Amino acid sequence: MLKLSASALAMAACFTLAGQANAQETSPAGPATQGPSVEADGEALDTVIIVGKGETRSVSTLTPSNLDVLPPGTSIQKALNMLPGVMAQSIDALGVNEQSLSLQVRGFNTTHLGYTLDGMPLGDGAYNNYNGLTISRALISENLARADLATGIAGLSIASTSNLGGALIYTSRDPAKEFGGTANYGIGSENSQRSFLRIDSGEYAGFSAYVSAQYAEQDLFVDQPAFNKSTGEQYNAKAVYDFERGKITAFADISRTNQADDAYLSKDMLNRLGPDWAGYAPDWATYVSRAYCSVTAPTAPTRCVAAPSPQKNSDVTFTNGQILRNDDLYYLAGDFDVTDTISTRLQVYSHTDKGAGNNWITGWSTQGTASTADDVPVQIRDTRYTIDRQGILGNIGWELGFNHIEAGFWLEDNTSSAARYIHTTVTGPFDLAQYLQNQPDLAQWVQETTWTTQQFYVQDTISLFDDTLNIDFGFKSTHAKSDAAAIRGI
Repeated sequence: MLKLSASALAMAACFTLAGQANAQETSPAGPATQGPSVEADGEALDTVIIVGKGETRSVSTLTPSNLDVLPPGTSIQKALNMLPGVMAQSIDALGVNEQSLSLQVRGFNTTHLGYTLDGMPLGDGAYNNYNGLTISRALISENLARADLATGIAGLSIASTSNLGGALIYTSRDPAKEFGGTANYGIGSENSQRSFLRIDSGEYAGFSAYVSAQYAEQDLFVDQPAFNKSTGEQYNAKAVYDFERGKITAFADISRTNQADDAYLSKDMLNRLGPDWAGYAPDWATYVSRAYCSVTAPTAPTRCVAAPSPQKNSDVTFTNGQILRNDDLYYLAGDFDVTDTISTRLQVYSHTDKGAGNNWITGWSTQGTASTADDVPVQIRDTRYTIDRQGILGNIGWELGFNHIEAGFWLEDNTSSAARYIHTTVTGPFDLAQYLQNQPDLAQWVQETTWTTQQFYVQDTISLFDDTLNIDFGFKSTHAKSDAAAIRGI
């Protein structure tokens, strides 16, 4: 059993002189200071903002109008390329393939940034992470109201333990005030298609809501004509109840992704094989003949048919695997104006994730029999992941003269697991685009970890000379603890 604990105390102070910057004011520091109000249709902002008036840190903003020039379904994270100092890359055109997705912000990579949606933490952004999910699985791109990128120290109120190089604060759009709907459909190369539908209820006695759904599918762009399809199915719903001194917000996200993966080519492989190199599927017989060259047994050498030049035996696979993720994400939040000068916010959330990565590997499948007649030199590697986390956030703000004093907290309990199994009963080609139900034959490792995170901050923003000079200072304390244990896998 492994126990780890960490405690950190961060202090920050910064100021700005608001000169002649011709930009809209933003304040993405956290839930209590969400910046200027965004109209219900999510289109109040239509420009990229860089260091708004009165800001004490560099802030850039992505808005729905920025997405209009991109194909429908483009991931929000890939659209961040429009912001200065950002480089987001992915192997697919829409930026939804998670294993290849990378993000750089002024020298800081994906896991050195913080991510939140409507104040709720999304984790550290890593592939196969233990504490969250990407924005693509949390929010359909048409439901984005804005994405604020705060670089440097970001904000003390950010619910994150990884925001060393800044934070991405995503805000979902509110329901429209009028009844209506939005629908779009697109098709493209590689048998790609994507549909989206949203229906807004309109506002009635302070209550408004929308439900939305998207479905997308696409074949790999590389030369693999079978077992090559990626699909994504996602649902978002949001309800808001506005009253005189506050509002109640509920949000739900259900996401099901199933992605066929591409080959990850070294420079040598790219030069020898070209960019379209992929798996042998559907040619099972030829793939098996190559696989015999990578195993040892009395019959293997006689059955080995070496890969023709410029291929190498190590280059060969049937497919490059399948990535599956099932996410259910919910939150309930309340914003209240206690008095004319005191406001508070409380939010609870829940997120569960079930994931798998299925791959073909070389190794003997003996079918569990003593006979070697039915042995096949191919196995399935089955890697499984789970996340089960719940949390609560709260803050209170007080306008006192030229001071805005704010204090808040974030508490989260999370249980994550990771396991890798081997199936040695392969008899022929098999669709890996599913959660494998049969009993695996070997367990390489199985681990479960419980995580507790406690975070607290206090900050004061002083505004002087009619907001010409703003000064921020405060502190943030984080205590994170993990308890990991190996568990029986089979």
